[in-house]
Order: sequence, then structure tokens, then C-alpha cells
Amino acid sequence: MVLHLQQVRAAYDHWLAEHKDDLISPVDFEPGEAVPVKLDLPHIIPDPKTAEVEMNWLHQELLGQCRSQGGRYGYGGYLEQRTVYSADSYISVENGEVRRRNLHLGFDFWTYEVGHPVCAPMAGTVHSLQDNAGHRDYGPTIILQHEPQPGLVFYTLYGHLTRDSLGLVPGQFIAAADAIGEIGSADVNGGWVPHLHFQVILDLGESRGDFPGVGYADERDRWAIRCPDPAVFFGLD
Repeated sequence: MVLHLQQVRAAYDHWLAEHKDDLISPVDFEPGEAVPVKLDLPHIIPDPKTAEVEMNWLHQELLGQCRSQGGRYGYGGYLEQRTVYSADSYISVENGEVRRRNLHLGFDFWTYEVGHPVCAPMAGTVHSLQDNAGHRDYGPTIILQHEPQPGLVFYTLYGHLTRDSLGLVPGQFIAAADAIGEIGSADVNGGWVPHLHFQVILDLGESRGDFPGVGYADERDRWAIRCPDPAVFFGLD
């Protein structure tokens, strides 16, 4: 697995270096409208009844970070360790040891706007789609498969969409810039502030319609090989 991933990663990096200027941002925005925001918040305020982060507070926190930089949208989060992952679904017990997943593996583009269009950054086919309706999960999710050159296959994942976005069909061809969905509201997107979770995945394994978007921090190096930095797809690298 490690050798395979290293070979795929080398091929992906070489292809990306030559073609990154051909990519189309999954979210349309003007230069200067998007500014970096962070969710590794030392002053995080959970809901006192559930010990979870209260989303109205988080919405205002992110908007505040944007406005202070003169931005309209926020972005970031790749390999960011986040205090925001306080729900029980991020906790597991292994050999009597409590572990919490808090390492974000993708790239978030915070539109704050329900219904904001999402498009394909390059040509591909619909691999799979699914409504991951659990609390603090992705909600409606689409995974596209790309084969830009013989022997190089990778995937892009789009999470927190609207349920209407699930009208695509596995195997369907998607051209670059084709609309594939819209940003969903908190009542369908897992309970989050409206945004797009975008993730590049070099080895999807047997996953369909879902793939981890948050991992364990002590596995950072392994995830960094499997899921490269997606910022380049938005022209924000």
C-alpha cells in the first residue's frame, strides 16, 4: 500500500505541476474575495448542553475572521488540527485508549451561502454519491473519478451539498466546469455552517459515496500522501 501510494503520488505531483493552470475552481469567486480562516480555535465555545460547538457562534466566528481581512469567503483547513471536532462521532476507544480524530484532511471553502453552485474542476465521471446524513457528517456527498492520463487515477470528493445534488448517476461523464451540485443548508449538511468540503484522494479503497474527512493527528504523514493539498484546485496554493 505505501509503495503503491508513493508511486501514485509521484505521478500525480508530476501531472499537477504541468496542468494546474488548466484547473477550474469548484467554486466561482473573484480574486481577493476569499481569505484564510482557521478552526483551530483556542477560545472555542461548545454548547453547554451537549459539549459540542454551537454552530451560530461558529458562523459568526468565521464571518468575523473574513470581515477583518476584507473578504467575502473563507478557505483553508488542510491538515489543520481542529478543536471544533467535539462530537462523540469523532471519538473511538482502541485497546482501552480513548482517541479523538481532529486532523482535517480536505479543504473547506466557506461560502456561508446556501445554494452556491459547485462545479467540476476537470473532466471525470461520477464514481459514487450518497447522503451521509449523520450528525456532523458530510450530508449529501459526491465523488468524481478522474483519469487525466493513462495509469493515473484519482478522486475528488464534494461534501455538504444539497439533497438535490444527488441527481447524478454513477458512471455519468462530467466535463470540466459542469455544475454538479450546490452548497447545502445546516439541516441537510450534517449541521455545519454552509461550506464545501473538497478533498483529493489518491486511493479510495473500497469506499463509495463516503471517505474519511477527518483523521488521527498521529497518522498525519500517511494521510498527507493519500490526500494531497487541494488548494491548487481553487487557485489558492
